[in-house]
Amino acid sequence: MADETGFLGDSHREFLEGEEKTNPSQYRRRVRDRTEAALFDFYYLFEYLEQDQVKKLFGSNFASIIQEDNHQEAASKGGETVEEEDLEQVPNPPATRAYIEFAIAFFLRGLNYDEQSVIPRYEEKTGRQQPMFDDFSNTVEQGIQRYLRDKQDVYADVNVEIELENTRPSDELLQDIEDTDKDTE
Repeated sequence: MADETGFLGDSHREFLEGEEKTNPSQYRRRVRDRTEAALFDFYYLFEYLEQDQVKKLFGSNFASIIQEDNHQEAASKGGETVEEEDLEQVPNPPATRAYIEFAIAFFLRGLNYDEQSVIPRYEEKTGRQQPMFDDFSNTVEQGIQRYLRDKQDVYADVNVEIELENTRPSDELLQDIEDTDKDTE
């Protein structure tokens, strides 16, 4: 993957990491345009990418169990190795899976475009989930319903709630609050 370029080119990645560019507004626009186009492409991936290709991209929930069983079976047969093509059919989850949390975090950030903050003890006092998670939860529910309907031929009501526990500010946030308090004195 290191040699592959995603929807962002190397220069766009460098710009996002803080490297100075001659026309920053053009880079910002291209990042937005490419991101929007990439999000649209998920429609095509969902609708048309064959399941065996999806499996190769994300791995299998059971890959490590199956591979372990294969290795145990090979050991019981006198140490014969598992055929390479058998391993390709049930790969260990590739690096793609490691980046899904960043995609989810980016979607949450995008749906929280007003940058609402997490309100301490909100759920405790109101019995409702954090306001910033409402759009995200609704979108996740709709996505699950679409998957069930379009790929599993199942209809279901879906309820996703996000509950935060043990919420505490980071050291950086505490420092920012302290600095802000000093500035207002």
